Amino acid sequence: MKRFIIFCLFTFCLCTAFGLSFSDNYTHTSHFWRNSASAYMAAVQPFFAGAEFDITEHDDFAHHIYEFRVPMGIKTDTFFVKLTPFVIPDNGNNSSAYGGKIMFSTGLKVNEIDFTATEGYVSAAVVSQKAFVVKNNIANEKDTFIQSAYEAGITSNYFGAYSFTLSGNVFQFLSGLEAVQYMGSVFNQAELADLGTIDYLLKLPRGSAGLKINWHSQESSTDSFISYRYINIHQSNDRHSLLFNTSIFINERASLNLAYNHIFISKETDIDLYSAGLSVKL
Repeated sequence: MKRFIIFCLFTFCLCTAFGLSFSDNYTHTSHFWRNSASAYMAAVQPFFAGAEFDITEHDDFAHHIYEFRVPMGIKTDTFFVKLTPFVIPDNGNNSSAYGGKIMFSTGLKVNEIDFTATEGYVSAAVVSQKAFVVKNNIANEKDTFIQSAYEAGITSNYFGAYSFTLSGNVFQFLSGLEAVQYMGSVFNQAELADLGTIDYLLKLPRGSAGLKINWHSQESSTDSFISYRYINIHQSNDRHSLLFNTSIFINERASLNLAYNHIFISKETDIDLYSAGLSVKL
């Protein structure tokens, strides 16, 4: 972990040397809040790199959750590759995690006459967690738990204003899953793959699939989307997540983000989540 933090500091210094752009985003929901700060160096085409830091306060944990990420990659006119290693140190919550995610996307079809385009993406991620785990009614203090996730999706864009994304993912539990009854991890499972919810999901998903519809309004300077996601979770009832999100551009440096997430849970009470965040670029 110390080596990773040193690497983060090195990346930060590298960004400063090549020119730096900062941004900060604050999100508040009913049971957690998160502040995310990021710094990216001015792109040295076709490469980019940055550093990100999140601080989260969650009702289920006594102490703040800290996360460090170092995204880097290549972006060209034909493809996009992004690698994001991350680490969550133990800050008194008796849980820590580290891992990484890689994503590749490319254009599949472009029709300049009809102003339509189609692109696809795939991603893979892995995380190793150190957390309190209950297996077969036996508590294992600070056990190691490793899992991975694989995702694929396809997006169709129309007239530069509308897009439709169909995607799905599957989670693999390399440390075994069937005997696990409870896990006291601080890791947000949405870090591994898109789960279509603003909730900080601590339970273990087996997979999810869904549809997202995006649209852009030049008149009101907003980007919005609505999505539906089916989520299958280990030892929990299935979830159906309906999410609406809109980003309102205030000026070139600031935007307001608002979201509403309704989660239908089979045989349980539904959950309503509201999120309000402000993004500022310095």
